[in-house]
Amino acid sequence: MQTRSDHSYLSKRVFHNLLRLFLIFFIVVSVSGCTREEFDVLNVESSLSALYFLPEGASASILTLSFEVTSDDSVLEVQVSTPDKTSRWVVSAKRDEDGRFAVGPLSMGKGNTLTEGVYSMVILNERGKTIDHSFAVRSPNTTVDPSQWGTYDNDARTLVLHRSATLQVGNEHIDLAEGESHVFSPDDNEFYLSFDQGATIVRVTL
Repeated sequence: MQTRSDHSYLSKRVFHNLLRLFLIFFIVVSVSGCTREEFDVLNVESSLSALYFLPEGASASILTLSFEVTSDDSVLEVQVSTPDKTSRWVVSAKRDEDGRFAVGPLSMGKGNTLTEGVYSMVILNERGKTIDHSFAVRSPNTTVDPSQWGTYDNDARTLVLHRSATLQVGNEHIDLAEGESHVFSPDDNEFYLSFDQGATIVRVTL
């Protein structure tokens, strides 16, 4: 036979169980909300460069971008799409010493030009969280004629620049002023010249 006190005890127990479930639900929702807030993208930087291949004379466009995220991820998967959504790249990006993720250079190959406009990217972290972000890209601003970059003496393996540029040989970068020269080693088979802060890049095959 159930007494009044038994009924009161059961009611209190049910109430406490419901309260406990509510607290658990609240904690789960709060933690989920914090997790979403912790994964966001910051300080996106992008640049579009004109790339010329010499001596063959072909050209292309290359897109590079970098960003930071608010999470502690060290590796991210990134999908970048062109403004018309007809082309996309999927790459992995690693956090560098400065806490930034670099993507690119991205290209559609020789003879293809990337247009300026609003590009989009989807960032995926190791926990399956995603970020959708759009960023504006402008056409390269440069005054360099790629055919007038300088002269190269094949016998002496010597480059003389007609204007200042950054020379890249392998992983080495050298800032050279107008009129300066550089002698390549017998093992070097190509080099890059970057003008106007990377707006124009010339790749020379030796």
